[in-house]
Amino acid sequence: MDKRKSCVLLAFFLVFVSWEAYVVQGINRKDPLDPAITHYEMRPKLPSGHEQAFCLARGKCQFKTLVCPDQCKVRKPVQNKKQKGCFIDCSSRCEVTCKWRRPRCDGYGSLCYDPRFVGGDGVMFYFHGEKGGNFAIVSDDNLQINAHLIGTRPQGRTRDFTWVQALSIMFDTHTLVIAAKRISLWDDNVDALLVRWDGATVDVPTDGGRMED
Repeated sequence: MDKRKSCVLLAFFLVFVSWEAYVVQGINRKDPLDPAITHYEMRPKLPSGHEQAFCLARGKCQFKTLVCPDQCKVRKPVQNKKQKGCFIDCSSRCEVTCKWRRPRCDGYGSLCYDPRFVGGDGVMFYFHGEKGGNFAIVSDDNLQINAHLIGTRPQGRTRDFTWVQALSIMFDTHTLVIAAKRISLWDDNVDALLVRWDGATVDVPTDGGRMED
């Protein structure tokens, strides 16, 4: 009887230790969409041009001021293809790092890949349309967003693989179209983006700069 009781206690102890390790691992795993990361207020730039933020998130970073480093003084550099941006993290990491600015395909409301949507509640779901078809993504009283899909059918497959080639946003009396140009051979060094505002083509800077208002 004592031997059986000892085995039960040992098994319980092992389960408890395993559960503790699991809980600690879960707590330490950081969600990339953690709201604490961006829970801050921007403060005026320093005379040197460095941006700074005042952290409001609870934890060890609360009420601390984080200053962007010399390697990336601002969050949104004008030459964003040549310069990294300052990424401010007010979570438990409490740090600033330099990162290349890229589309955030896991962010709320994003539309990426083939195609993949992330709703306002953070839930991700996939959508398979039809090659060459137009689909309504958002419909509201004063807002309409349509997506044009293109695709290809690999040999031996029964359906097309599709992805978003263009987005059309209509609001008030305006229409904004953002599309990838159709080219025979893709080159990462050549900007293949097409932008139209109310039917007129908008020149997009090819040097990584931002368009002026």
